[in-house]
Amino acid sequence: MGLNSYDSQHRPDWVAGLDVHINIQSQWQLQQIAEKKAFACVTSLALISYIKVAKAL
Repeated sequence: MGLNSYDSQHRPDWVAGLDVHINIQSQWQLQQIAEKKAFACVTSLALISYIKVAKAL
């Protein structure tokens, strides 16, 4: 038996609940960051294509 299984059995419920809450929060933040990065990437790609087209004209 590792320490982790011992901990999870002997921790009060509110601590476990807090862990879950923190987990969900960090997952959500990671998703937000990923979406912002994707948006920035798409925006810059569109900008680059636009500039290339403008130069070609």
